[in-house]
Amino acid sequence: MSLINDFEQQKKSFKQDDFITILRIEGNNFRYHTGWDEVSKFYHPTERTDKVTPSVFCSYENYRIKVFPESALAIYDQSVYNLESEFIKKYICVRVLEKVEGEWKIIYSS
Repeated sequence: MSLINDFEQQKKSFKQDDFITILRIEGNNFRYHTGWDEVSKFYHPTERTDKVTPSVFCSYENYRIKVFPESALAIYDQSVYNLESEFIKKYICVRVLEKVEGEWKIIYSS
């Protein structure tokens, strides 16, 4: 099941404050979203100008995770494939999480 258009489920993963930051690299360019108000617009389907129909799927591997008492760092590879299972590209992803009331929440994503 894809959560790409399920904002209510996606937002549970994020700490909704002014610090949260999303960095997206697209070719030779990047997009930088900071603060929940801006980040949520990127994910919320009614705010997006590009409704997403999943045309790719991803696999994840080579996890490197470091857990601290109130934070965690995860670095991993994400491979993207088209629906015919043909490889498209690979990313190195980084997530920084903070423990909020006993639950892990994303505070940085690239």
